[in-house]
Amino acid sequence: MANDLLLILGIGPVALKYLEPALATHGLEPLVLGPRRHLPAQTWQTFSPSRFHEVPLTREGIEGFLQRHARLRGRIRAVTTLFDEQLPLVEVIARAHGWAYPGPAAVRLSDKSTASAYAGDFSVPSETFSACEPERLEPFLAEPGRRWVIKPGCCSGGHAVGHVEGGPGALARLRAHLAQHHPLNPDSWILQPCLEGRLISFEGYMRQGQLYRVGVSLRVRIGLTEVANRFPSTDGLDRTQLEHGWSALERLFQTAGFQDGWFHSECIAGPAGLRLIDANPGRVGGATVLEQVALAWGHLPTELLAHVLLLPLGEPMSTLEGMVDRPKPTLGVWYGLWTPARLNSVTVPVSGAWHTQFAAEESQVPAMGTSDYAWVGLVSGEEQAVRQCLAGLSIDTDLGPASPAYRLD
Repeated sequence: MANDLLLILGIGPVALKYLEPALATHGLEPLVLGPRRHLPAQTWQTFSPSRFHEVPLTREGIEGFLQRHARLRGRIRAVTTLFDEQLPLVEVIARAHGWAYPGPAAVRLSDKSTASAYAGDFSVPSETFSACEPERLEPFLAEPGRRWVIKPGCCSGGHAVGHVEGGPGALARLRAHLAQHHPLNPDSWILQPCLEGRLISFEGYMRQGQLYRVGVSLRVRIGLTEVANRFPSTDGLDRTQLEHGWSALERLFQTAGFQDGWFHSECIAGPAGLRLIDANPGRVGGATVLEQVALAWGHLPTELLAHVLLLPLGEPMSTLEGMVDRPKPTLGVWYGLWTPARLNSVTVPVSGAWHTQFAAEESQVPAMGTSDYAWVGLVSGEEQAVRQCLAGLSIDTDLGPASPAYRLD
């Protein structure tokens, strides 16, 4: 007898590697919908192509697929995603068919302005605006030299995020950014002040309304691209601030009714204190965070992924206890190219690190600093193994050989 299906509307390449065995131990099989053309050839070495269908992630696209595949539709038990911006669509599909999904609280909090409102003073001050009426931001943009962050109200991976400096011409620059990303929801954009400080993220989960701390990640960026992640790491961070952060997150999630599910909540720790920039409920961190958390606490990535996916769906998931007394320090490096180029191939040396290719062969890769979509590949493990892997990496582009672009501090 065929297993039930978990319908997945958006998943990253690292999680995709572990998806089939993660669900198999719980009597489930994955059914993944979304764009396939951006995935590298390496993807199909670890995931069955027959379980990933090229379908537009729109209500019309998904409903059309479900109508054409009635037998598959009848086997679906639940629907989910690991992409914040797809949570509202997940809710629409789930309610139309009576399937389990991560729940209304996760959907509400996927909207950055809503999460900011729940967080109160813990959040970076935010102004919500419509792309049709950016003029209302003129008073904020009038101060010369002050830097602002512009981003969609619901997104992941730094997609469509930009910076604008206040002063003469600021409104015109804002309009230009909005025009460049016009296909996105015109009614949901956010303006936030740029804060000085270190980018960190709180990794953990809620279970039956109680917060379980997994650890803190310390991030490194080049421009708008995140390039390195140390987990767990609290080096140089104020312990009082961190305690405040955990407590503030628990209040935020309890107030919003987020009872069960993982979170990857990003903050800036700096002169202005600790401020939340993205709550990111309902999922584990992207890139290599899944592998790093698993390695640090002595779990298999498949075990951790199953917990992440099934906990918010009402499956009987227990508390995920660490298998070691003290977590092992891990490093993730998410490398790209210093100069835009078309990717031909990546050759990876034998090492003790995990490597996942992010960019597809023959795709045009933007320069580091633009967004997380500038990644070529992702390496994680113990630091020595990661450095060994990076030292032996060979990247071939239409401009010739290239060294991996990244930094560690």
